[in-house]
Amino acid sequence: MSISPFVFTPAQRKLIVYKKIRITLEFSGTDMRNTIPLLPSKINKALVPYYKSLILNYDVFAPLQSSEPQGYLIIVGDNYYSAILPYVFWKRKMGYNVILTKVSQITNPSNPDTLQIKNYIRDMFNTLPDLSYMLLVGDGYKDDPDIPLFRGYPHPLGSIAWSDYYYSLLAGSDNYPEVAIGRFNVASVNETQTMVDKHFKYERNVPANWNANKVLLVAHKEEYPHKYTACKRWIEDNVLEAYSVPFDTAYGGAQTNYATNQFVKNKINAGLGLVNYRGHGYIYEWWEWNNLEESFITEDVRSLNNSDHLPIVLNISCSNGAIQQGDYESLVEAWTLYTDGGGVAALGATRPSYTYPNHDFDEKIFRKIYGDSLNIGNAINAGKILMINNHDSYGLCNARIYILDGDPTLWVWTDTPKTLSVTHSYEALLGGSFFGECQKSRKSGSKCSYLSL
Repeated sequence: MSISPFVFTPAQRKLIVYKKIRITLEFSGTDMRNTIPLLPSKINKALVPYYKSLILNYDVFAPLQSSEPQGYLIIVGDNYYSAILPYVFWKRKMGYNVILTKVSQITNPSNPDTLQIKNYIRDMFNTLPDLSYMLLVGDGYKDDPDIPLFRGYPHPLGSIAWSDYYYSLLAGSDNYPEVAIGRFNVASVNETQTMVDKHFKYERNVPANWNANKVLLVAHKEEYPHKYTACKRWIEDNVLEAYSVPFDTAYGGAQTNYATNQFVKNKINAGLGLVNYRGHGYIYEWWEWNNLEESFITEDVRSLNNSDHLPIVLNISCSNGAIQQGDYESLVEAWTLYTDGGGVAALGATRPSYTYPNHDFDEKIFRKIYGDSLNIGNAINAGKILMINNHDSYGLCNARIYILDGDPTLWVWTDTPKTLSVTHSYEALLGGSFFGECQKSRKSGSKCSYLSL
């Protein structure tokens, strides 16, 4: 629905402005197109902040909340099953209800079928109402995939809009996701182990005195200080400064020594938690992003030495996530698979993406991470929903082609990791007993420590 409070009649040169409008909706008949066949009677309470951030009048209907563990479906290529088991165990310790399924239990692993995979995920969604997250563990290479990207969406520039987003659309015929999805894009046991080790470093074996709450914003030089730089400065003013988040900038059009590849590498090597690039890109590069016409390429990622301080990397640009092609290593793969540094997870597009939807996408992700305390998977979904709502077919195209190479349940660090000093009883008596307590964050006021028995 769209409403314009103005009426202009050119012949009479008359402009009418309506200051108050009353809208009455009358429903006739039944429209079942987006009705969930098995509507859950409750929603998981852990997702309430996500729904509140998307629905203006959420509190009006306020559905009942479930305290059950959030469902987490992991589909793994058969060859990597043993390598992913320690990570499954860790996620269960964190409180997720993890369902682990081999590809061979769903489809022929020699010729995996996207529809069979989608139907299995949908069945799990309908039988496990708290299913909230999904991780695909396997290569998406187009000619020999472990778990193929969906190739049924057209791209406005021709050919295919390669997509993992397809697997997250599980109810109705709309384009809004039901679950947050990520992928470990791996083609060997060693690569699987690399992804598991990196995620352990980020979540479990966290080094002390790491500036994990620090952000690096990088912008392409084009139309400086407008366009890409303006997008970054909006994030500076409206999110990072508003929530007292420390940050550095590398704006390619600025006449300074701070917009170079070496400056970017120095900042990442020094340790930070989030890297965000906005600008032109290609499969393996941030293309000619600064006044020196340097491109930040996969070899730059593989020259980093930040193995103990791994950021989440948001590549909001064209084609950095093109994991489906085999001619070059994509920038997203370099970030996640480099063993001596890079990033823990990386977001990127499989095909060329559109500028104005990308601006909204980038800004929304930051608002949801720092303003609504959402994890990376739900923040990305919120950004995709905004693109779809605001930018028609171009926004929908962008939503489809962005993939997360990493775990969608990751939380962006909003403070410096510290060693916890915990005092507790060494015995847990039978029956009900109080054991631990939620510790509120001084910043968000809502974060809790994980407690595992």
